[in-house]
Amino acid sequence: RRAIASDLHVNCVQEYKHLGGVISADMSLLPDAKQRDKSAMTTYGMIASRILGYRSITVARRVNLAFALVMSRLIYNVHTWPECTGRPRDILNKTYMRVWRRVMHDPRYQKTTWTDLQIRQLLGVDAFDNIVRRKRLMYFARITTSDLPALHALLQSRGPAGEQQPWVRTIIADLARLKAFF
Repeated sequence: RRAIASDLHVNCVQEYKHLGGVISADMSLLPDAKQRDKSAMTTYGMIASRILGYRSITVARRVNLAFALVMSRLIYNVHTWPECTGRPRDILNKTYMRVWRRVMHDPRYQKTTWTDLQIRQLLGVDAFDNIVRRKRLMYFARITTSDLPALHALLQSRGPAGEQQPWVRTIIADLARLKAFF
């Protein structure tokens, strides 16, 4: 707690929740990833057996329900993160694949029939990283076609040593990957 004036104090915290995401004083994405995982797993727990594992519901419908109810909590605005790598990415990807394995009745806690790639192919869903990359590229397209000079300036800003901002480096890598297809 810090005093700003004799009668005014501000509580200083290491992290806080803002619009559903967790902002950390050390810029770590780990608290946000954990919060997303917790939120998605809470919903998953309520629908895992009754909906996602219920064989009378078509696989296509279970996939749509999983995206609407679980993935929306897990992936929302991850494309705005400076980068989605390391432990935060692993936490999100683990939950992502847990949901799809439940839909296919092939959980990791027993001998599995299929690899993660085979599960995604059978369900027709993309890899977690590809979903985030696609959303980031679409977001980049919206930013660059907007008429907001502040956003353009932000994309061109540099760090103290002249380095590009982390999100800009990530989008450049995404664009290079996209270019490889042409």
